Amino acid sequence: MESFDFVFIMHLMIELLGMTDILSRALQRKDQDIVEAMHLITDVKDSLQDLRENGWEPLLKKVKTFCEKNEIEVPDMDEEINIRGTSRRRKQKWQLLQ
Repeated sequence: MESFDFVFIMHLMIELLGMTDILSRALQRKDQDIVEAMHLITDVKDSLQDLRENGWEPLLKKVKTFCEKNEIEVPDMDEEINIRGTSRRRKQKWQLLQ
């Protein structure tokens, strides 16, 4: 629970569940109006699309701040990583071909 990956996923889940909570509660009500439910669905879809297009940088900043406060190592996002199952030699060969 003290890894950057875990913290990132938890913050992402908080964002996602926060967006979908109102819709979830509304859909569970027995007296729910279908028109209102459709508006809520549209709102959630728009919020998710906004997060996808514009929300990564603020989310990443929030996660990094949390990690720094709690002394959790933040990986260098600019560092190249080896794709699982690909040897470094094969990766170098691939880069030469491009």
